Amino acid sequence: MFNDKHFLNFIKKITIKMLPILFLLGVFSGYMPSYMIYNSKAQKTDFDDLVEQAKKADLVFFGEEHNNPIDHWLELRLLKALYKAHKENLVMGAEMFEADGQLLIDEYFNNQISKKSFEAEERLWKNYKTDYKPLLEFAKEKKLKLVATDIPRRYAATVARKGLKYLDSLDAQSKSYIADLPVEVNKNLKVYKELQEMMSGMGGGHKMTESKKKKEIQPSSQSDTTKAGKEKKAEMNEMKKMMKSHNLSHIVEAQAIKDATMAKFILKNMKPGNKFIHFNGSKHSDYHEGIVWYIKQARPDLKILVISSNEQSSLDSLETENKDLGDFIIITPDDMTKTNR
Repeated sequence: MFNDKHFLNFIKKITIKMLPILFLLGVFSGYMPSYMIYNSKAQKTDFDDLVEQAKKADLVFFGEEHNNPIDHWLELRLLKALYKAHKENLVMGAEMFEADGQLLIDEYFNNQISKKSFEAEERLWKNYKTDYKPLLEFAKEKKLKLVATDIPRRYAATVARKGLKYLDSLDAQSKSYIADLPVEVNKNLKVYKELQEMMSGMGGGHKMTESKKKKEIQPSSQSDTTKAGKEKKAEMNEMKKMMKSHNLSHIVEAQAIKDATMAKFILKNMKPGNKFIHFNGSKHSDYHEGIVWYIKQARPDLKILVISSNEQSSLDSLETENKDLGDFIIITPDDMTKTNR
């Protein structure tokens, strides 16, 4: 006769052994990835592979979405990983700090001024405390050189209105904060063509991915555009309105002088034996263009790795528009909460 006690003990043992499997099934059934990394062949990869390849490069560009919290978290993770590999040979540069603010950074890093004074006097982005302060403070803690690479915004803004010829009127001190003149502008570069198309109302460049286009053009059940589509359309209209009101007819030249200036200060601070990581908006390094193009004109020998970022409605595969952006492409959901910029 079957023993009920033995049967219950048997069920108990099986249940205990199955618990880990049941737990994992429960977890993964509702798993929602916050990001996906693809390589240049549009194959899924992971952060460890990205780090290993970054370690081998002389110069790493992390092209971010400025208001994307996942990008900023991965930037900090990558900075820490590269410091572990290169120690004091690692140099960090960032678009978020303008060249004429280098003195303040140096004084703060040398403890000659307080954090309060630094943050009050430096021209910091609105999302500095949440997104860029962790990078800066890590560099300071580890005694790394932080290079302010961007052109002072007052000059870039004027170039956008008046063109590059305006820069000739600056004095020697002012010119020391920008790329050496004259600056070549290669308008055949894809990053500049996309910018020009966006500003002329022909499209949104690669940042308007296929999934986002569908959101704008497909009607909802109420014969109306989706909320996301409305928001994107409003954003584009606002940008075009701003460009028109400020007469920014030389926007490509303004982008180019930013890229050329960042390239100048990167190269100026790349000493023999150094490894350099640079943080910038992805449009400044996508397709190995922008800043990278200027770097290559002067130093074709450098091994450069480009990381790009974009958003998609699905992370399952890399959309066509994103396939050539960089050596690694970080994709995040397009409905992710943004940081305050």
